[in-house]
Amino acid sequence: VDEYERRVEAVEGAATVEEMKRLILDLDPDFALEGAETKASTALVPVADVPDRRSLLAVFGSVSRGQRWVVPRALKVTSVFGSAELDLREAQLGPGVTEIRAKAVMGSVEITVPPGLQVEVDGTGIMGSFESPPDLSAPPEAPAEGAPTVRITGAAVMGAVEVDVRLPGESPKDARLRRRKERKQLREQQRKQLTDGE
Repeated sequence: VDEYERRVEAVEGAATVEEMKRLILDLDPDFALEGAETKASTALVPVADVPDRRSLLAVFGSVSRGQRWVVPRALKVTSVFGSAELDLREAQLGPGVTEIRAKAVMGSVEITVPPGLQVEVDGTGIMGSFESPPDLSAPPEAPAEGAPTVRITGAAVMGAVEVDVRLPGESPKDARLRRRKERKQLREQQRKQLTDGE
């Protein structure tokens, strides 16, 4: 009943059809509206339900967050001789910008995001690596009003911060194969357009 009331209030407050479509993305796919973006499985939650700021710390150990969890508006993740894993593929995000500040000192921070989620990555590697896949380095499209955006910043000092794009349940190997297939299809489309243009 609480979830129903929350959704009804969100629908009443929606200003565009796109905002209404995003409210059902986490439901059964059979209920999804035609043309809705279904790649990103992250669900929007009301601003009041989003924690303001949190910290995660891994020192000579590990810490992880995944499945259905509400990502705070500002999240600081620090890994010192340890590992931290954040999986945002089924996470719940507030509207607007969510800041993740990642620091790896002789450790690692792995952040997995779903395709379709607006992500900005800007970090520094000092005798370490701060990496994101090529599809995140393309110029971002202007997000719809109120759409979630994840901004990842920080530094890797003799460690690694890695951002990866994968579908829910997809392994790193499956993601590589899917991206290779998508690149091949894109090349074939471009070749066909060039041939048709002649």
